[in-house]
Amino acid sequence: KEESEMYAGFIGITTKMQDIGDKIIYLTDTRGEMLEPTINTSNELYSIYNYDTDLIGNPYADPAPYYEVIIACNDYLLKAYEYKEKNQTSLNMDHYKALISSTLRVKAWTYLTIAKIYGKAVWFDDPMREKKDLSQFPEKDLKDIVTACLDLLDKGFDGINGKHTMTWAE
Repeated sequence: KEESEMYAGFIGITTKMQDIGDKIIYLTDTRGEMLEPTINTSNELYSIYNYDTDLIGNPYADPAPYYEVIIACNDYLLKAYEYKEKNQTSLNMDHYKALISSTLRVKAWTYLTIAKIYGKAVWFDDPMREKKDLSQFPEKDLKDIVTACLDLLDKGFDGINGKHTMTWAE
């Protein structure tokens, strides 16, 4: 309803990214043998370290928090667009473009991270107001995710690509 909510919404996305920060370390550095477990390490982390193939139920291997970031990005893009459509005369378009562009970059980074960790990802652009069956969306392998991310950054959203920047000090 207010322009300040556009900024707050984007900060909400970055907060969700912080929530997955530790998970990325566990799933990439542990498997990359940059970290070595100790006797106090949980069985779940040992499973990741040992490249166990069955990680069902392992809270460290659950991709849901990554998809929460993507859902937040999709919702944000739609809400920001709706706000722009209602407030075109008063909206700071440079900031709008930068926030949309930044959201596209976060979304692309998240998809790339999922695909690098899990080898595949379920791609969707729709905002989700309710829990949906993800099997209705295409599952893409790493190569296809890279292509889709590049396409997302080039084509963008609402005529805005992923190359706009913002001076946050403003």
